[in-house]
Amino acid sequence: MNGVVAANGAIAADKLSATIDERVKVEKSSWIGVRAFAGRLQAHSSPIYVEVAGQPAHSKEDAEYFLAWIDRLEAQLDKRDRVPSAERKKHVEGQLNAARAVYRKMAR
Repeated sequence: MNGVVAANGAIAADKLSATIDERVKVEKSSWIGVRAFAGRLQAHSSPIYVEVAGQPAHSKEDAEYFLAWIDRLEAQLDKRDRVPSAERKKHVEGQLNAARAVYRKMAR
């Protein structure tokens, strides 16, 4: 929650699913994501925003973190150069720029 581990779960024996069976107290508007680690493999969900008392669920620090993360992702995409077509590359660039616009607004 907000980049800090709030609960832990267990990966099923078949390694195709996982369960988190803990209550998490949300005292202020927050974002919640799920991180999964399996050896060298890692995954992170998109954030889920929880609003408490009508207050937006973001902070300048969170927005700056995600802006830097998007920049690192784009650098890796450029370095690996594996996007299969110019059309797809343009689509991915559009998605990254749309995400940047959201996080720039939050950073203000």
